[in-house]
Amino acid sequence: QKGVQMAGGKGRNAYLYTLELGLYSSISLLISMFATKNGRKSLREEGSIFRYWTPFSLIPVTVRALGGVLTALVHKHAGATRKGFALILGLVMTGVTQSVVERERLSMDELLAMGL
Repeated sequence: QKGVQMAGGKGRNAYLYTLELGLYSSISLLISMFATKNGRKSLREEGSIFRYWTPFSLIPVTVRALGGVLTALVHKHAGATRKGFALILGLVMTGVTQSVVERERLSMDELLAMGL
């Protein structure tokens, strides 16, 4: 966070930061695939690791990528206090949404936790 906000006085480019993190993650995954027996086996099989992918498989990949960009932008432009409040609000919204979708009442513990 500090590197994105402060580097060079005006901060690093959030998009470049996200690209770097994605590149490092990809390299790490590739190394683990070549280093493990199951990883090498999946690379040798016909159709490889994308055998069961459909066009719908790109939805979570795209959402995660956009989430990474959003995270980098939040790190660059928001302070720690605002990020803390955003995290708490996100957890509360997730709990309420899950309760509505699953048509279950929130437990007393969950309600008390939201109040804190």
